[in-house]
Amino acid sequence: MKKTTSLILLLIIALTAFAQEWELEIGVYVHPDSVHPLIAKTSFYGSDMYDTTVIVGPDTFKIDVAHPPSPPSGFYAYFPFADTSYPFLSMLMIDGRSAYDDTIIWTIRWHCDYTESVTVEWDSTALPGCGSFEIEIGSPRIVDGDNWIDMSSISRITEIPFWSWVNTRFIKTPGAIEETDKGLKPLVYEISAYPNPFNSAVKISIDCHSRENGNPEIEIFDINGRLVDNIPIARGNSAPANREYIWQPDKSVGSGIY
Repeated sequence: MKKTTSLILLLIIALTAFAQEWELEIGVYVHPDSVHPLIAKTSFYGSDMYDTTVIVGPDTFKIDVAHPPSPPSGFYAYFPFADTSYPFLSMLMIDGRSAYDDTIIWTIRWHCDYTESVTVEWDSTALPGCGSFEIEIGSPRIVDGDNWIDMSSISRITEIPFWSWVNTRFIKTPGAIEETDKGLKPLVYEISAYPNPFNSAVKISIDCHSRENGNPEIEIFDINGRLVDNIPIARGNSAPANREYIWQPDKSVGSGIY
């Protein structure tokens, strides 16, 4: 007699709020006619390591971008980083970190073969409204002076010694919503499963009535809280509001409530 496996799926929606993607361009230069742009950003798929291109459904997300080979002379700026998986890369032009981190620090360094001072500038009116942005100057003499300056109060720092560097710090404001995101909240999902209970497979339907604010996915847990499986949810404007996913658990998943 063939054994029948019966499973019941309890549907619970858990969303990580206030995780937002944003980016900020920071220009570094000695001469204003030769600005080296760097981009500090957050991404739902970012981390402290090197993150390449991520493809989710019809959307493509570029996270980190490596700095081109350094010129033999002159001036260039970069984000220094180290990742044992990519030992041949040590500099980034675009550094995307996790959108879920509460505090992020980017270090910006530069190289030049002359002794002129350096300027770092940004658009203080374009700072994302989901947190505070600060900047400080570091050097071999003052590694961490803890002299952070509010980046919304100024738009550049000039006369920085050529042997120094700067740190930029983002601190997330709990519950902050950017002006551009207002009207897209609250995030509403309707989720259903059929058939339920089921034997071999279940169709999970999701109706999203607003733009995703986070990195949504379907996670399947057993009654003891152990993660059994996860299914990424398509993101982006091109993704349909009504989406259907089939969960077909393998033979290791026994009868029970999930």
